[in-house]
Amino acid sequence: MQSTSIFLPNGQTVTVLPLAGDIQFRVDKSDPYCSILPPLWHVVLCVRDQHSPPGPSNGPRNAYASFKTPSLRNDNLTLRTLAATSQQTAMILWATLWWYFHQTPPDPHLTTESSIPKTGRPKGDWRLNITRQGHLANELLLSQLEQRRLITVMDSTMAPITNEEVDDEDGREIFTSQRAFWQLDPRCYLCDHSTIDGTRPCNTHSVAYYPPPPTQYILTDSVRHPTRPKPPGRGETFYTRFISSVGQSLSFRTVSLPLHVAAVPRLESTVQHTEDVNWADSASALSSDIELLHKWMNEPRVAAFWGLSGPHSIQKEYLISVMRSKHCFPVIGCWDSKPFGYFEIYWAKEDRLGKYAGTDVTDWDRGIHALVGEQQFRGNHRVRIWLSALAHFCWLADCRTQNLFLEPRVDNERFIGYIEEVGFHKQREIAFPHKQAALMIMNRETWVTPEL
Repeated sequence: MQSTSIFLPNGQTVTVLPLAGDIQFRVDKSDPYCSILPPLWHVVLCVRDQHSPPGPSNGPRNAYASFKTPSLRNDNLTLRTLAATSQQTAMILWATLWWYFHQTPPDPHLTTESSIPKTGRPKGDWRLNITRQGHLANELLLSQLEQRRLITVMDSTMAPITNEEVDDEDGREIFTSQRAFWQLDPRCYLCDHSTIDGTRPCNTHSVAYYPPPPTQYILTDSVRHPTRPKPPGRGETFYTRFISSVGQSLSFRTVSLPLHVAAVPRLESTVQHTEDVNWADSASALSSDIELLHKWMNEPRVAAFWGLSGPHSIQKEYLISVMRSKHCFPVIGCWDSKPFGYFEIYWAKEDRLGKYAGTDVTDWDRGIHALVGEQQFRGNHRVRIWLSALAHFCWLADCRTQNLFLEPRVDNERFIGYIEEVGFHKQREIAFPHKQAALMIMNRETWVTPEL
């Protein structure tokens, strides 16, 4: 195991160092917000050998080996004792899990007593066992972590009644699965590094997440649907994650237009040479969104499917209509702050899809429209990354969302093949007035992890 750095979604950098018997996590000292977390913490990660003979009655039931690579269900994590509040402990454990579930996934096939080939064996979720030792020997703290959904306790009974139940190791098992971890919103555990009032940095242990409100229904064009939360603000970056497989940061921000849209100048250099624009300068990026859409929509391969080629006025009118929508919002995707594509995230119930799909669409299902405008960011691997990231956002944004839809034109076979690799499957075809679409659906239950 080698030392490495992990980049948390809130901008913090943590260095992971293997030591003798321990793994050390050290917060970057140059980070002005490092005081939120303890400067360092240690964990012990070992692998349980289920094939070893049982030990003596007063000894351990299993033998343990040093951690090298993840196993499916035999890895055990112990958090060393440290001075930390329950909120800090949740941050520490979440950051540790973030590192662990970025490791190379183990073989998903379970070990069985039968002699059937591995490919025919049942598959299991990737789990990390949490021990009741060290810092987590405190039952009250474990209860608080369970309430925060960071850990799962196997025993769901009210309380043990007999001494045998108290000593039952299987019933006292605690773990976190890969599937569950990637559906935990980071805002529940990490302090947001944005400012609170525009001047004062967030140096408290508060988090930036609130649960969804009770459901209320309204009618839109005779369609009964829940009231919708407001989307992220104009120009706001609402998702960011470092992608280790390509060595770049992927982010999504909402589209923004100047208040006086009609006065936006035509930036020929932006259309001709987008690589010359300083995309890290948010003002340059936001003022150029119309130009980006104009350039991309006039690419022949994009125009063939979107039908929005032509002068700036066409893209500008379309973009304004999407920004005024109450069930959809426009998005710009960026690699290392450089825009590469345009996306729309919408609530499916009141969208035209809901009218044609009928009962296939439920109250909180969402859909995505997508195009990649920059040639250098095309390709199967990139599609899997950004599409799984958009799905990740939809699952995190509302825990009631169970299905995600795409409806590409049936002759867009390459894109359909790409999204099937992400986990979508074709449910049926729908005849829209303007196209014959393949109704592609992915269910939350079948989704495991975003591409890393």
